Amino acid sequence: MIIKLLSTLRHYALFLVVFYIISITVLSLININRLPDIGTNHDDKLYHASAYFVFVILSFNYLKKIEVKKAVLIAMVFSVFYGIIIEVLQHVLNTNRTFDILDIVANTIGVILGYFIIQYVNKLKLN
Repeated sequence: MIIKLLSTLRHYALFLVVFYIISITVLSLININRLPDIGTNHDDKLYHASAYFVFVILSFNYLKKIEVKKAVLIAMVFSVFYGIIIEVLQHVLNTNRTFDILDIVANTIGVILGYFIIQYVNKLKLN
């Protein structure tokens, strides 16, 4: 099922990546008063990890479509650096948002989890 979904998404890969980057940028730089409560003390970090989990998968899906060698590595590095840039921009451009190293850690954890899913799906394709 995951393989079929990624195959379908591959047709719209560039649009999805660009739309997602714009969405993350806007949501990261505007003032969000209250996000839905997941029920943990670390809801914000879970949102970060989830967002960058999806980000690395979408980026990989696009890079794989255009047959870029080492697509997963490029997708991971791009996602992590983009998260760092967004954190810096939050500090510089927005008085209500701040730079948080733990957000970068959460973003990176999401990227690493995305990597494991990508590897798992690729292993399924080979079998």
